[in-house]
Amino acid sequence: MFAPLLDAFIESTHLPHPIQKKPLALGIKWYADHESFKWCLFYDILSHQYDLTLESENYTCFLSVHHRSLEDLAFILKIPTKRLVYMGENERIDFNVYDFGMGFDDLEFGERYLRLPLYYQALCSLAKQINAYSNSPFQSVLTADISSHIYLPHHPQDPFCTTYPQIDGLAREQSDPLKRGFASFVASNPNAPVRNAFYQELKHYHPVAGGGGYLTRSGI
Repeated sequence: MFAPLLDAFIESTHLPHPIQKKPLALGIKWYADHESFKWCLFYDILSHQYDLTLESENYTCFLSVHHRSLEDLAFILKIPTKRLVYMGENERIDFNVYDFGMGFDDLEFGERYLRLPLYYQALCSLAKQINAYSNSPFQSVLTADISSHIYLPHHPQDPFCTTYPQIDGLAREQSDPLKRGFASFVASNPNAPVRNAFYQELKHYHPVAGGGGYLTRSGI
């Protein structure tokens, strides 16, 4: 069930190696610190193509993730270097503010925009987890070439089946994927009143499993 998605992700990770990596001092504004940013898909891609360093000052390029306040916008407008942004679900990129953007919207804007839904990042995380667990039900999906530029975690102490029991059961064919709940609903942004109203009507009809940062019933 997960294999086609993982195969598509792995196929898309084959970037041509640069003849020589140019230095890139990257400033970031995101949820956490520089070390945790190394888990991010953007770090994997940029470190493959550039001699990447994460800087708090004296950066040559700046990446922002989800600015959602006037204070964030005011901060970005003061950045004198190239500005990149990643926008999530139900948010628009202002290309008067940013030089380049990545987001959910299915649009074309030359080299200035790349469509990158959240589930693509989730596939990257899943691929890393599969490689991190020695007892995963999946075969290793990252080749040596890909692993060489992807930031991988240490091997977890708990077995894969304990951390991801549903995925483990499906992968080992110990559970029937057709005998699942009625529906799943994943939302990360509360600013979508029509979508939110639809969710409320749907769960009145039948119980709905929820995930994501909003409307969650799983704590994820």
